[in-house]
Amino acid sequence: CTGGTRTLTSSIMFIPMIPEEEATGLLKECYARNLRTVGRTSEVVTALSLRPEALRVSTHFRSTTLFGASDLGRRREEFIATLISDLVQCSY
Repeated sequence: CTGGTRTLTSSIMFIPMIPEEEATGLLKECYARNLRTVGRTSEVVTALSLRPEALRVSTHFRSTTLFGASDLGRRREEFIATLISDLVQCSY
């Protein structure tokens, strides 16, 4: 997210990632959990594939603080997240 402005650059960033079919151990478990939850292995998950423990902690943090952590319900929380993303022009 860019805080309201989008900037395009000519450079492309490359983050080494472990593909789903090569994952083992904790990383494989994290990929499977993401697949069950989201229906696919998302890029934000694979970006942390070289650090499976960090991925596990990050996933736990998101699941306990973001969606489902309030009495609003998932639908309202998703609506608020979508509205805020639009306000700050975040495409993610």
